[in-house]
Amino acid sequence: MAADIFAPDERDRLNQKHAAKPEPGDYWHEMFCPLLVVIAVSHGLVIYHRAQKDVENNKWTWDLSKPHESKRLDEFYKWLEYDTIPGRFWVRCEPGAHKWVLDHTESEAP
Repeated sequence: MAADIFAPDERDRLNQKHAAKPEPGDYWHEMFCPLLVVIAVSHGLVIYHRAQKDVENNKWTWDLSKPHESKRLDEFYKWLEYDTIPGRFWVRCEPGAHKWVLDHTESEAP
């Protein structure tokens, strides 16, 4: 019998956990194309960096000179989740993978 392609797997459970309770340094990407890095969670808001900039040798980094963006925690989860498949995500979380950003963020998160 074929596996149910809509059954949640470990990756989905990890994404669900970090979409519901994001942590500073969480890196979200779509096939390693960067989407955001979480820098703080405060008063029901998720504060994150989304802007990137190119650096030498076809590499990129976060553009920390751009203002932070934020979403309410419930909006954050829904934004990352497929509209048509609850509990499945169009992006992947790499928990804590970009904690270095926290030391280099130019302005303080609320």
